[in-house]
Amino acid sequence: MLATPEALFIGFQTRQPVSMRRHGRSPRDAEFMDADELWYSAVSEDEAGRSIEVELPWSVAPMGPVTGGRRQIGIYVGLLLQTTSEKYTFPGNDYRGPTFAADLRPIKVPAYDASLRAWRF
Repeated sequence: MLATPEALFIGFQTRQPVSMRRHGRSPRDAEFMDADELWYSAVSEDEAGRSIEVELPWSVAPMGPVTGGRRQIGIYVGLLLQTTSEKYTFPGNDYRGPTFAADLRPIKVPAYDASLRAWRF
């Protein structure tokens, strides 16, 4: 993870044999609209696996209080293996559960302002 004044950048690397990879619904480079905000992702692939990068503008989520120039946010990431329907998440909780938000993995990031930084022309 990398926090900048413009966005939070998250990167993943997956390792799997070429024979087990599935191509289909996931575009290589994409733009997504979520929570009334545009965010970007990119995927690259080599013989060992895939690398995924996601840019999340600060304006996609409510901002909490600032303590010592830092803000605490919660994260949740998941991987769905379409071939077997297995799902792996971190933290290992169910997004449909009653304590989902409370169970997010807390991390502290610099307290950047969401203001108008997310707008791109």
